[in-house]
Amino acid sequence: MIRLNSVSKSFRSRKVPTSPREWVRYHILGRHLRVTALDNVTFNVNPGEIVILLGPNGAGKTTTLRLIAGILAPDSGAVNVLGHVPHKRERTLLKKIGFVMAHCSQLIWDLRPLDSYELHAAMYDIDRQAFKRRLALYSDLLQLDASILDRRVRELSLGQRMRCELVMQLLHEPKALLLDEPTQGIDVYAQRIVRDAFVRYARETSAALLITSHAVEDITIADRVVVLSKGKVVFDGKFSSLLEWIDDSTVIRFRFDGEIPNLPRVIRGHAVEYDEKDRCIIRVQKHQVPEVVGHLLTVARIKELSIERPSVADVVSKLYKQL
Repeated sequence: MIRLNSVSKSFRSRKVPTSPREWVRYHILGRHLRVTALDNVTFNVNPGEIVILLGPNGAGKTTTLRLIAGILAPDSGAVNVLGHVPHKRERTLLKKIGFVMAHCSQLIWDLRPLDSYELHAAMYDIDRQAFKRRLALYSDLLQLDASILDRRVRELSLGQRMRCELVMQLLHEPKALLLDEPTQGIDVYAQRIVRDAFVRYARETSAALLITSHAVEDITIADRVVVLSKGKVVFDGKFSSLLEWIDDSTVIRFRFDGEIPNLPRVIRGHAVEYDEKDRCIIRVQKHQVPEVVGHLLTVARIKELSIERPSVADVVSKLYKQL
């Protein structure tokens, strides 16, 4: 399990002082300006659970992953990963976590992925039989054949490199897997392979997965979503609850049997929009759908009816605008 309890973290700022008070504090008193990256953050990631960490740039997502990985220590609060304090860098914990950082490959550029895997196995004390079994298993899971694994890393595409990177992080079968924008910049086909691998790995090994991502499709595999804004947790729950929290609107589209009947411009307090000669649109809240549909069925002959919820992309876009 990954657990953060009232965690705060700030950094020295390099920005130029913008007020006389800041200038005095910085140049005369020698006090550095500080920027708060995380402010009293609390959330858990349970075994076998996939949690997506959402938030605009600068919200504190990568800082959160670095605290969990033990690269940083919190200013206050507690971070606990699998019963250990990560910034103490205990070897028993380091062998149980994996961390894939965006634009920071751990594969050796001028060697084959297989060579990096051999080094990884030696560092993590993976015995030969287990190494061969896991390499075959996870290469198959991420659809990497021998022709890819036997080429130099510099010759691989971005999608191939990311999948090779993931194989390496899975070789020691971490119980806590941290992924910083793992699908960024790779093609749709590779993204689907990677997402499917995350789901299968979490379910089959009961590992806790924490993923930061701006890719809309990544959010759909999450068991829970945690939203950060300016270093604070503003939402923690299921994605379906996030959809309702951000946008509970529903669009009802009707196509009539023949010409549109003489309907009022407002039905049950909702404006009726006529977009074609035999079709109209009504925008309502989710819980109002049965009432409005029932009323229309009593006053008109309906040939087609569809109920549309906002897309995931629309909801995420609206969320970021609000933050």
